[in-house]
Amino acid sequence: MDLFNNPMVDSARKALSPEQIEEYKRIGEYMYNNDVYKVMEQGSIIKEPREQDLILYATEALKSGLNPRDLTQAELRAIVDTYGDKWYENFGYESEDVPKLDIQFMREAKENAIKKKSRQEKRLQARLRNKEREKARKQKNEVNE
Repeated sequence: MDLFNNPMVDSARKALSPEQIEEYKRIGEYMYNNDVYKVMEQGSIIKEPREQDLILYATEALKSGLNPRDLTQAELRAIVDTYGDKWYENFGYESEDVPKLDIQFMREAKENAIKKKSRQEKRLQARLRNKEREKARKQKNEVNE
C-alpha cells in the first residue's frame, strides 16, 4: 500500500474545506520557496544558488573525488574567492589539473565587488578617475602646444 494512495488519506483530503486546501497550498509554497527561490513577475520560479551553497557543494564534491574540470564556472569562482588562487593545493591537485576561470566570470565578479561598495566610495572613486583624466588631458595639451 502506497503512503498517499490509500483510503484514509483520500477521506482526509475530501474532508478539507477549500480554505484549508488553499492554506496548505500556501504553507507548501512557503516551505519550498522561502529564501532560496526567487519568484519572477511572470510567475515562474528560478532557483538562485547562494555562494555559500556553491562553496559547500564544490568542496564536498572535490573531497569525494570529483574532477575539478567538472565544476561549473560559478563554483570555481566561489572556490577561488574563498580559498584563493592556489585553492587546488588544499585538495591535493596540481595547477595543470584544474581549469582556468573564464574571463567573463572574472569580469562579473569584479563588477559585483564594485556594486557592493557604498555610494560614498563609488563617488570618491569617480572623482579620483575624473581628476586623473583631467590631469592626462592637461599633459596631452602641454605636449601638443
